[in-house]
Amino acid sequence: MVADLLHSGAVDSWDQIAAAMGTTASEAQDGFNAWIAGQVALRHRTGTIGLTDIDAAELSALSQAVAW
Repeated sequence: MVADLLHSGAVDSWDQIAAAMGTTASEAQDGFNAWIAGQVALRHRTGTIGLTDIDAAELSALSQAVAW
């Protein structure tokens, strides 16, 4: 869901994401970054499931572009 929001440009800040998740902005971003890492690890293990390194880099860049 967070990835979809970042891709669509529907959020302006991690505060918005955090409010929807009932957490802090820092925890929301840390959790998202951990999810990305887990998806990349899954892709490396399975070869087909999870995020590619390129997809992960794109999401990481979108994550960093969102204001605090």
